[in-house]
Amino acid sequence: MDRLRAGRTTTVLLTTQYSDFGGPPGNVCCPPIATKVAAQIEIAFNATEWEVATAHHASCVDLLRAFNGPSGTAWPGDLIGSDGTHPSAAGHRRIAALLQAAGVAPSR
Repeated sequence: MDRLRAGRTTTVLLTTQYSDFGGPPGNVCCPPIATKVAAQIEIAFNATEWEVATAHHASCVDLLRAFNGPSGTAWPGDLIGSDGTHPSAAGHRRIAALLQAAGVAPSR
């Protein structure tokens, strides 16, 4: 690794995952229990990401609560695109702002 980085410090940055939790309110694609279980799994997965980042002196940016509110379980609203899963333009702007706040410089 030293040869690749020529002795320069390498910063590792992780992001947690946001969730669409089965679609917008009123969506009947999933039974409520599936949404509840998905939320529990997502929260546990993200907690593991934080633990790994901390153990390895990496930074971690919390997308789950930025998209899904303080509990991490709310529908992300306009941060999700029309496909119901991927970030919208507003979602991408939110991610970019969080990364910048964490010290990641904008791409050129």
